[in-house]
Amino acid sequence: MILGVTRSIFPVILAIVDNSDSGNVSIGRRPTLRGVAQQAGVALSTASRVLNNGSASPELRERVLAAAEAIGYQPHALARSLRTGASGTVAFLIPDIANPLFGHIARGAAARFGAAGYSMLLAISDGEPKRERSLIEAMSSRQVDGFLLSCSDETDPDLLFLLHRIQVPIVMLDRDLPVPEAHRVLIEHRRGITEAVVHLADLGHERIAFVGGNTKVRPGRERLEGFLSGMAERLPHVEPIVRVGSFDHEFGRREALRLFADSLPPTAIISGGNQISTGVLAAIREAGKQIPQELSFVGCDDIDVLVLNNPPMAVVSRSVEEMGGEAADLLLATLRGQVMDPTTRIIYSRLVIRGSTGRPPTSP
Repeated sequence: MILGVTRSIFPVILAIVDNSDSGNVSIGRRPTLRGVAQQAGVALSTASRVLNNGSASPELRERVLAAAEAIGYQPHALARSLRTGASGTVAFLIPDIANPLFGHIARGAAARFGAAGYSMLLAISDGEPKRERSLIEAMSSRQVDGFLLSCSDETDPDLLFLLHRIQVPIVMLDRDLPVPEAHRVLIEHRRGITEAVVHLADLGHERIAFVGGNTKVRPGRERLEGFLSGMAERLPHVEPIVRVGSFDHEFGRREALRLFADSLPPTAIISGGNQISTGVLAAIREAGKQIPQELSFVGCDDIDVLVLNNPPMAVVSRSVEEMGGEAADLLLATLRGQVMDPTTRIIYSRLVIRGSTGRPPTSP
């Protein structure tokens, strides 16, 4: 449940994810620990011990917990953090809230954190490295218990220096900065893009273009490498057509229109990002091209605009909610002391073939 959105002097949006029930709410004096003790018929010290996971018989524990639930008592978060040294809060940094991909990832992570009793601070950097560093410092000052990080530039030395200073567990989402103690949840991007090249080559395409994103982050590099690998494998005699630069809609639109203006335009395009995909589709409509009769197209990620298009778009797909859930599980296991050594988990991409691909228009 989203409780609120605030802005401070830092360029941060904080969405507090809460796991509490939003049912009946009584208005009046806040329930207290003393009230729990009175409701359960136990000493104040006994109620405190049970609610702080101290030793108690099963019968006594059940009675105190039932009393706390009956009067709506919740421990004060600040007091609990002072006692335990933990805030019960984790931070998640993403570069772009407008990208539906990150919304799905955050949803998957929030569900796992909420079920474990943690709140999640969601911070959006708008893809600016300086802002990312400010956000990380701001959330560190809030004494979060751990970080999920998806930065916009893996080559930023100042970001790397800052991450080496952080004293809490870090899980990187599809990023591969050289921080030895950090965990990683990575997408294997190459396979899906290579499968797309092979599929189009099998249909008879040779002039296959790749429109990809920023190669300063792992997804941009991996997808480009997957495309070049597929071309070298199936079409070694053909010069690859590559346009890379940014993951945004306008980049995809602009580069696709430039490709259509070439004297020998491509007969197929593979997109290297979901927002790039929407830009390429906009360019296809502007150019009046028919899919797949005049141009075959393979998008990236199963976002609604691609699935609901007519015809539905073939895509290189991966489970983004699974990615968020995996990252949250890994951070939670670290906070519980169940995972000590740096761990990497891999989620694989795959090609989903739909009606947007066909034989090139020059084929018999």
